[in-house]
Amino acid sequence: MSYEILGSTGKYWTCHQCDWGDYLDVAVAFGWEPAGAFFKCDEGGHGEHPSGSYFGNSFQIVTDGDARAMAAALNRAVAAINAGSPMTDNQALVLKEFEISDGEPPWKDLRLTEKQRAVLLACKAEYLAEHPREVRTIRSHHGTFDIDIRRVMDLADVASAGSFTIA
Repeated sequence: MSYEILGSTGKYWTCHQCDWGDYLDVAVAFGWEPAGAFFKCDEGGHGEHPSGSYFGNSFQIVTDGDARAMAAALNRAVAAINAGSPMTDNQALVLKEFEISDGEPPWKDLRLTEKQRAVLLACKAEYLAEHPREVRTIRSHHGTFDIDIRRVMDLADVASAGSFTIA
């Protein structure tokens, strides 16, 4: 399962279902105050109504202002990371969720044939070639760790274009 972020200008971003909350946490930690997503007109024609939740990938709409505020917060996170600026404990903790692990791939426990394993590794290599990592080192009270900020940058890019749909 995944979250698909469909920008109103045609931009697109996706992440695994269990990672979406981490991106929201980063935005909040860097100053985003979520306004709440809403659904378009319901089936009964009663007009737009708030739902509040950014979870559930049920075609909620994030307004233009809310999306741009989210993008600004994500861009503040990227800027702070790039500058090596001091961070609050909460900011460092939410960023730690993006720590790079170059150990065994997540599918290591699956019973895969060598051919299946080779295909997955080839897909990973192809993805990294198309989406090069932007690795940065975070130093905090929680230790020193490397994160890949590429996905945060990509989400900020989609959100900075304005409203989007969560599908």
